[in-house]
Amino acid sequence: MCLWFQLVGLRQNFFLPGITHLHPGRYFKRWACRLRDYGFTREDAKVLALGSFGYNPTDELLGVEAVITLDLHLIHNYANQKAAIASRLAEMTADLSAPFRDAELPVILTPQAALARLA
Repeated sequence: MCLWFQLVGLRQNFFLPGITHLHPGRYFKRWACRLRDYGFTREDAKVLALGSFGYNPTDELLGVEAVITLDLHLIHNYANQKAAIASRLAEMTADLSAPFRDAELPVILTPQAALARLA
């Protein structure tokens, strides 16, 4: 995967080894649909749904720890409704089989906040 950062007016390309792609997993569509009830756009709902129900069959990973975005509307909407969203996810996953019952909400970060966490 390739990440682009604008640093001191120069575009620098950072290749991060070990980054894998997530695929929409089971319950992805259902969760994305429910996220739309909280005022997220289709695209934002899909990003958040991948954060919880995206999978990588090679590494057997479900979801991600964090979603990094510049979309301030997504960040603020998520922050304002996180408790309600977490409650809805808990209700949805309560009766699911493993590993889906262990799905969690990702943390939503700006690139600056993500870099600060790495420092």
